[in-house]
Amino acid sequence: DLTDLYGLGYFEPITFDLIRRREQTDLLVKVRPRRVGLDTLRFGLDLENELKGGASFTLKTRYQKFALNRSGAEWRNDLELGKRTGLRTEFYQPFDRRLRYFVAPSLFYAQDNRTITEDGQALSELRITRWGGRVDLGRNLARWGQLRLGLVRGVQDTDVRVGAAMGYRIIAELAG
Repeated sequence: DLTDLYGLGYFEPITFDLIRRREQTDLLVKVRPRRVGLDTLRFGLDLENELKGGASFTLKTRYQKFALNRSGAEWRNDLELGKRTGLRTEFYQPFDRRLRYFVAPSLFYAQDNRTITEDGQALSELRITRWGGRVDLGRNLARWGQLRLGLVRGVQDTDVRVGAAMGYRIIAELAG
């Protein structure tokens, strides 16, 4: 349990002492909050290359703030720029003492460009825009993952950027 507590990243190294009192031994755990802030800022880059000569990139950044309250809440913000453009914010709130169960409401906005081809020929390019929100309930599965069940509500809009409008059949296939 001490390793799990330290692994949260909220504290300086954790120390403990055993205190003997007559017929009983108590465990005294000493924790100090981290002196350096509990915020993280990360950057990433996705590079895609197609064998037929197409290439694209997406620059990503994530700002995450930890330990917002005594229950271990976190706030995560993701930004993507490039072939995919998007913004997502999520508030993660555990609701039990062992941090197993949580609720995670979020909002999102995303744009993605897609090329419609037929027999290897590009027919048109679409821009798909989505925005909305979701609420997830979940359970942390030890150190290796999470199980989430959520409700998503959003709107999607599709615009033809290059080429002729192909009708609703293609748009419905992309949305599926």
